[in-house]
Amino acid sequence: MTTGILSEGQATAAGRRKIRNSQATAVVAGALFLATDWLGWGRWPLGLVLGLLYSNAFEYVTHRILLHGTTGYLHRGHERHHVSWGREDEGLYVRFGPPVAVVGLLAVNSLPLVLLDRMGAGIGGGAFIGFVAYYVLYEELHWRIHLGYLPRWLGWMRKHHFAHHRGEAGRYSVLLPVWDRVLAARNPKL
Repeated sequence: MTTGILSEGQATAAGRRKIRNSQATAVVAGALFLATDWLGWGRWPLGLVLGLLYSNAFEYVTHRILLHGTTGYLHRGHERHHVSWGREDEGLYVRFGPPVAVVGLLAVNSLPLVLLDRMGAGIGGGAFIGFVAYYVLYEELHWRIHLGYLPRWLGWMRKHHFAHHRGEAGRYSVLLPVWDRVLAARNPKL
């Protein structure tokens, strides 16, 4: 079957290139930002842990509120991802966004870290590395969840994410359903 002009294989290959471009953008932009002296390194191990925890919360809030709780540009882009689920062109709509959106994502999320480090926190460098690493992992694993190349031991991740695509409430995290579980425990209707 073909989708528009692209076959399923071509759509998958084009989508994979988009994911790789977004990941490379995150790594290069992140490295350039880390090369500045804006972020502190005094407590970088703590920052790394906090950055990973923050990233998971950011993923949940972004997905639940901006991608599902609005009707704007981000929602419409995410809706294409849902509509393409299981279609030949699915691979084209799996990534977060184009490289410019990745740079914007990193820039916006670096601002609180810079402010905290200016107040002496010393966690910014580690937290930013955690955020970039989480983003790269998110893109990779989300791709693998949708395109079938996920290792068997991560099958729970596919099951959780596809429950979201089937419309089950409270399934907004892709990588780790920490906030899905915490908030569902407080509000069983989620």
